[in-house]
Amino acid sequence: MATDGEGDSSGENPSGGNPSGENLNGENPNGEFQYDGGEGLALKGNLKGADTNPKRSSEEGSSKSQLEGGELSGGDAGTGSKGKGSVGDSSQRAGATSPWTKRSHGDVQPEVEVVNGVASIQIPEEIFDESELLWKIYVVGYFIGDAPHVGPVHATVNCIWSSPKAGSKIDVQFIEKNTVLFRIDNSSMRDRVIQRKYWHIADVPLVVSVWSPESALHPPDHSAMPLWVDIKGVPNALYSHKGLKCLSRAIGGFVKLHPNTKHCVRLDAARVLIEVDLHKPLVEKISFRDQEGVQKELEVNFPWLPA
Repeated sequence: MATDGEGDSSGENPSGGNPSGENLNGENPNGEFQYDGGEGLALKGNLKGADTNPKRSSEEGSSKSQLEGGELSGGDAGTGSKGKGSVGDSSQRAGATSPWTKRSHGDVQPEVEVVNGVASIQIPEEIFDESELLWKIYVVGYFIGDAPHVGPVHATVNCIWSSPKAGSKIDVQFIEKNTVLFRIDNSSMRDRVIQRKYWHIADVPLVVSVWSPESALHPPDHSAMPLWVDIKGVPNALYSHKGLKCLSRAIGGFVKLHPNTKHCVRLDAARVLIEVDLHKPLVEKISFRDQEGVQKELEVNFPWLPA
């Protein structure tokens, strides 16, 4: 057992003063220590009794190398530089990792000049040549009359427009009460739908067209719309594709023959899809002279008219 002023019999504390072995007076027979007034001791000489704690030695060595290596400034303690442009460099690093200023590969920076609130911009040619236009895959449709529910519309267009070989489904979204937006990724399918223009979805006429920023600003005039028209009493000599097309011109613009008329399922009346101008009086009868000069009159009937 150690007494005051005597060393430990185990030899661990030869000074008999501080059990940790540290000399707070700053003297040591093997070297010099200087108390730093804080967390530990700072080494000033080559000591035989160096600290064997690897964690503390690593931390002290790191702090010393940073202090000797350069002056830290700009609030950035990890640069190791002497403060040269530290604030600007920090801002650049922040901007490089900011999601608001991140630039994608191949991004083009146009030239911009703002004068009196008007920005003049030089748009590069490659921007105009961009092929991946956002609106290009969409087709807009206008229902003439009360539009069906979105469910039957989605099921019908995916049945009559898409095909298993195309490998893509058609998305349907109503943007107004009678206006529907179709997303058709397949270009050939999309062109076919637009080219035909007039469709019947759930027994309601549908007019489709290209959807673009320009067409959205100037929607088409639907005063002329396709309607099924029954022409009764057609003579045998005129019951042909050319003959019925000629008779249809008296009512409006010929679109196509009904399947029952095309396949002669019904012959008492020829049903034709005709684009009719609703701002004009509807035709009720067609009068003409046949090959023998006899006056003929055909009755015209509209199975459905918009309210």
